[in-house]
Amino acid sequence: MYNLSVPVKKIIFIILYLLVRNYIFSDTIDMAAVKAEEEFRWGIRAYNSGYFNKAILSFEKSLNIKRSNLLTRTWLAKAYYKSGYVEQALNLWNDILKEGPGNSLLQQKVDSIVFRRGLGKELTRQVRYVISNKIDASQPGYYPFKKPAGVYSAKDGTEYIACFGSNEILKIDINNRIIGILRGGIEGFDHPFDILENNGFLYISEYERNSIVKYKLNGKKIKTFGAAGTGPGELLGPQYLAVDGKGYIYVSDWGNGRINKYDLDGRFILSFSKGLSGPTGIAVNGNEVFVADRLKKDISVFDLSGNLLRQFGKGFLKDPEGIYMENEDKLLVTDANRVLEYKLENETWKILGDTESYAVRLAGISLTANGNIFTTDFSGNRMFVLTDMSSLYNSFSVNIEKVNAINFPE
Repeated sequence: MYNLSVPVKKIIFIILYLLVRNYIFSDTIDMAAVKAEEEFRWGIRAYNSGYFNKAILSFEKSLNIKRSNLLTRTWLAKAYYKSGYVEQALNLWNDILKEGPGNSLLQQKVDSIVFRRGLGKELTRQVRYVISNKIDASQPGYYPFKKPAGVYSAKDGTEYIACFGSNEILKIDINNRIIGILRGGIEGFDHPFDILENNGFLYISEYERNSIVKYKLNGKKIKTFGAAGTGPGELLGPQYLAVDGKGYIYVSDWGNGRINKYDLDGRFILSFSKGLSGPTGIAVNGNEVFVADRLKKDISVFDLSGNLLRQFGKGFLKDPEGIYMENEDKLLVTDANRVLEYKLENETWKILGDTESYAVRLAGISLTANGNIFTTDFSGNRMFVLTDMSSLYNSFSVNIEKVNAINFPE
């Protein structure tokens, strides 16, 4: 036997004490976690059996043990709602939305409940758009388009989308089914970027071919205008297109940092570039031409002769690209991964919808025949349909409460 000194004995005693203490403490923590999980499971069982008040008690007991559990709080809010405590449920859901990352599904649920509660609430709430449809090239069974850019909405409800990456124009019906594909005939397209229809003809910008192509609606090629270069009427990377009410087409000439103007037969009229650096989307509103600038991060307004009138958006815009005139007072803008609305009368911006949770780089934008917003995600190989929430509040609402998993995984 070793005869240990008093200091050594004290050290050993302290070490043994700490080991036992940590063991007991960790065991207590584990037991608490087990108890919280057990109460949560009892809450789920009670909820699925229709005993919502009992579910509330179990979820609250679980949260008393482990207060930060996001999943338990979400289920507690659902139980509150089922028990008729709508205000408590909304408060809890709103707290969850404030604390956590973007949850579009939960946000839409909250918005739906708020809108269905009555017209008085709706009148005091700003219009909010939600993603009502997402067209994803990576979805099983869907056509694998690549890098959708410009979009044009026809009056009959169909959409034309220029797919820069897959060298084609998609024609989609009002139910988002592909009903036609244009590939540019024998020559094929060379990275089409935008498309518009006017008087029965399609005009398509070809980014790599540095030209604009005019087609009949049946796909027959009529003519090509523009050529590679820096001279009058020449193009270096044409992108977005717009047409005014007087029969003139405007093209954003990205490489030359300017806007080119042609008549409908392709005859060059003029160019303008004052105040521009990286022009992208174009929209015409009466006698004014609006041009988005990704490099300067603003929007310039010109008259039809190319004279700069004013600029706005500096300091607010991130990467403005596609723009569309919804009406004489509202301008829609895709800005990085968000959809914006600008009111000309009072010069105010508003973010529409929750595309920031899903989109990478939004490009083209248009208003569909039934009033929805259609936009493309160039980098994400997706397209989104956004619907005004106020038009949905009294529609059917489907919630999946239970899933029969007896035969899982079949």
